[in-house]
Amino acid sequence: MTYIISCQVRYLVLLLILSQKCCSQKRSIVDAFVVPTINRRRSKLSHIFQAKAASRPKQRNKKKRLSLDDVKAFVETPKDSQFLVLLKQARASIDAGEGLAQAMYGMLLASSKTTNELDQVLTLIQQQEDPQRVKGAFQTCLEWCYEAANAAGATTIHSAMLKAKVEQDAHDNSLVVKSICRANSIDRGIWRNATDFIRLNGDLELQAYDAYLACIAYDGLWKESVRVLRQMQDGQTKPALSTYTIVIESCLYCNQPEQAGQLLVACVRQGVTPTIHLFEQVIAGLSRRLQWRKAMQLVDMMDEMKLPKTLPLHNSMLVAMAKSSESIQAKSLLQRMKREGLRPTTLSYNSVISACANVRYWKDALLVFDQCLREPGVSPDIYTFTNAIRACAKGGKADRALSLLQVAEDTKLPVDAYCYTAAIEACAKVKMWKKALELLETMERLGIIPTEVTYSVTISACGNGGNWEKALDLLNLMSEKKMKIRIITYNAAIAALAKGAKLGKSGYESKELWKISLQLLQRMRVDGIEPDGFSFTSAISCCGAYGKWKEALELFEAMQAGGIRTQPNKIAYTAVISTCAKAGKYEHAIRLFHEMKDAGIPPDNIAYNALFTALRVAGQGKLAFDFWNEMIGSNSAAKTISKLEPIPDFITVQEVIGAITRVGAFESADIVFAEAVRRGIIFDANCFDTSWEIDLTKMTLSLARAACRFILQRTARMSRSGADIEDLIFITGVGRNHDENHPSLREFVQELLSSEFDPPILCNVPRLASGTVVVEKEMILDWSQKQLCDQMTQIATFDR
Repeated sequence: MTYIISCQVRYLVLLLILSQKCCSQKRSIVDAFVVPTINRRRSKLSHIFQAKAASRPKQRNKKKRLSLDDVKAFVETPKDSQFLVLLKQARASIDAGEGLAQAMYGMLLASSKTTNELDQVLTLIQQQEDPQRVKGAFQTCLEWCYEAANAAGATTIHSAMLKAKVEQDAHDNSLVVKSICRANSIDRGIWRNATDFIRLNGDLELQAYDAYLACIAYDGLWKESVRVLRQMQDGQTKPALSTYTIVIESCLYCNQPEQAGQLLVACVRQGVTPTIHLFEQVIAGLSRRLQWRKAMQLVDMMDEMKLPKTLPLHNSMLVAMAKSSESIQAKSLLQRMKREGLRPTTLSYNSVISACANVRYWKDALLVFDQCLREPGVSPDIYTFTNAIRACAKGGKADRALSLLQVAEDTKLPVDAYCYTAAIEACAKVKMWKKALELLETMERLGIIPTEVTYSVTISACGNGGNWEKALDLLNLMSEKKMKIRIITYNAAIAALAKGAKLGKSGYESKELWKISLQLLQRMRVDGIEPDGFSFTSAISCCGAYGKWKEALELFEAMQAGGIRTQPNKIAYTAVISTCAKAGKYEHAIRLFHEMKDAGIPPDNIAYNALFTALRVAGQGKLAFDFWNEMIGSNSAAKTISKLEPIPDFITVQEVIGAITRVGAFESADIVFAEAVRRGIIFDANCFDTSWEIDLTKMTLSLARAACRFILQRTARMSRSGADIEDLIFITGVGRNHDENHPSLREFVQELLSSEFDPPILCNVPRLASGTVVVEKEMILDWSQKQLCDQMTQIATFDR
């Protein structure tokens, strides 16, 4: 009976406190929910009270105290007179020197509907003579307010305690804060009142801090929650595991895993042991942000604390390593899992294979794939095969990729568009465009819908194989199917045109592929796609193949005038410089070369080679010699060569000497050739069959001239120094020059030796070795001696 009555009174008090606290709309909602229940129980309680009263003997002329009859009267009294009745009874008890029951405080607070009535209740409490009863009464009221989520009432009672100079402690302050935080579930945002309260009233109990932090976390204010946590660390109430958990989860909810990781480390340093679940949450958050290094530090901390690690924890880090292309770390973690007794799953192997594929380590990817096949209880899925095929594609191993695709089909795995796309990409790398088209047809036959990427890699395969017509057909097919064509597909088609123009097969000239590339750029704009740097660069290369330097310059200027996605890079500058070079427009080439350096893009040897080609075509030998000195001056042999510095190669030397030779500056050409020999660019091991046989077959005529001059001068110095020499054999081959206006290399060397050396050097072509030009030892010695005499004569004449 007592339990039923106490539940009834508690339920009623909560209802009335909420009614006094909330607005009329909220009061109507609560009344609609609770009042019907009270009415149903009221009649039942009435019978119980009547039976209890009838069985009890009546006592006259005695002061009445709060009893069950009073509770019955409180329930059955009209609402408007409840407060007056209770107030009268309470005053009578105080006047008689008796204390008030805790239920009376609750009913008084519940029945007070206005601020004036609440003030009367607080005044009544202060009328008690015993300070302990006054403090207890206030605390009881605060507890009732907390139960009813009455934030306004708790704040008012706390203010009354201050006015009455009642000593307050952390428990009183905590009840106010908890009342405000509980009310936050009804009146969202009211927790901010607790912020001011905490600042003015000092320390709280741990539960109050946790409730306050939970409200902050719900609103996503992770910085504020971290600030409060720091404040607790410096205060009397130290944060517990529950506190750290609330703040860390708040940071994770706001996508701040790095801050959550720092708090987790601080939690351990404070001597609080986090749960395994909390570690997993933070590590998973760091993994999603690809912060796998910080996640590994937490794993190492778990090892130090001897906490068991779960399989999902390791898998989340493996996924992060795969997305970060950290193949070495992924393989190391996989082995660590096995050492710790954790059996990797298919997801584990898929992540490691994907990491290897991202960095083109196809051999490592296949080794991990084999481990997956041998792992007990693990069956490779379609993602395993797709990642392995992708790794082979990155490594240019089309045969292995196609074999894996066949195995996937034979094992009845659900081969999808991604798996076929990876196989087609492998074919594109090795110019197997026919096989790529065959795979595309197989997809359509099996009802597998190709994606945009599928068409893009197929178009690239056709372009790499020189079949630009089929590439355009596929692009048009996508339009007919009303597929959304993205920039990657357009770029693949324009690149196919550029490669087709570069191959220069028969029939291409009449098609004028450069015009088609410009049409595709316009088509992109019509489709609402803005061309990027790759689009423009491919179109510039296509124009350059046809010598359309004006159109190439217009495209380059459009790149410069565009947004950040179209700004020229090193490849774009090199392409437009090459276009100007082929047309002999060296002024534009030099201007663009300087613009490239002014834009902060260091030119490489490809850019220099394009510039040297322009100078060679234009016959600007002096400028070529100056740029050569600039190039080799930036990476002299006396210092370490950086990867960003241009390094001359065989083409560089060939173009520079070609430009210098056109203006007859043979001495400058000799200087360039000697530097090239010193750097190992010319006359490496591939150029000598023996120490006296020199292969000139891969050289241009101008480069062969410089080579002959260098070899003969070096041989003359050797003979004058007393070294043994042998017959010189220049390997030239017997073929004729494709240009009828120029002699073959063998004829050119013979003419060179007889006309450009003083005295002339006699040579012969052996009957059994018609592809060589031989200078006999005696002729070399005779020429060397005569040359020395001439030099001595010139010196003597100069002295006189």
